[in-house]
Amino acid sequence: MSAHAPAIWGNPATWLHQAETRGITPACRGASDHLFFPEQGTPRLHARITAAKAICGRCPLLKQCREWAQQQPPTQLYGVWGGTSRGDRLRSDTTHRRPQPEQFRRANERKAREKKEKRAA
Repeated sequence: MSAHAPAIWGNPATWLHQAETRGITPACRGASDHLFFPEQGTPRLHARITAAKAICGRCPLLKQCREWAQQQPPTQLYGVWGGTSRGDRLRSDTTHRRPQPEQFRRANERKAREKKEKRAA
């Protein structure tokens, strides 16, 4: 697995096995791979991702799984991990973003300001 994985958890196969040997079963165990790893263009893609996140929400390993997923380069990790989709991780990642050209930065700041003013009105 990636060198970005936390040392205490290693790769998912390792920490999942360690948890299961202690009697902790992840909520996703036995769930359909089609929920957690849906292909782009799949009918009801959003519904499948939402269902996978709901399963994650009741998992005793949610925190560990999410921490592991957030440590991975989001462009290389596919599927729902720790209640986050690849899109969620891409949006929250700041280490792999390209700097925005000045004109886009200013436009985004203006839009954010206008949105804030609209809410205040």
